[in-house]
Amino acid sequence: MSENLEELSMQIRIAIMVSPMPFLRAFAGTGVRRRRQSIGSLEIGERVSKNVSAMFRFYENGRRVEREELADFLCQHLLAVPDATAKQVTDKNADVRSEAIDVVAAGFIEALAANWTISYEPPTPVLPGQGLKFHGPSK
Repeated sequence: MSENLEELSMQIRIAIMVSPMPFLRAFAGTGVRRRRQSIGSLEIGERVSKNVSAMFRFYENGRRVEREELADFLCQHLLAVPDATAKQVTDKNADVRSEAIDVVAAGFIEALAANWTISYEPPTPVLPGQGLKFHGPSK
């Protein structure tokens, strides 16, 4: 299970790192308005939930948690991140930024594991000849 949590952590970190900078700045409060905006947390939560949902499923008492519910949960967690940590997510120093993203990802995993059951369910790859048909012109 720990290797699956490492995979989950990696997926979360990647989703945060590749989020567009305007949303990261809105989350951190380092944008034009110099205060944290919920739109940044909402957008990052959506992106993380989309990225994570490809490989992981979350269950609450046997009921599968939908992606929208996961995004809302992650958004609420992002809003609870301390201001200093949030500002470090947009730091120019890559080491500081990476450490801050690691802290946020670790907080996500703790919160997810505390509330829901995490199941690693990677998609099954489609192999050549499995249900794929060519619908082009016949000779």
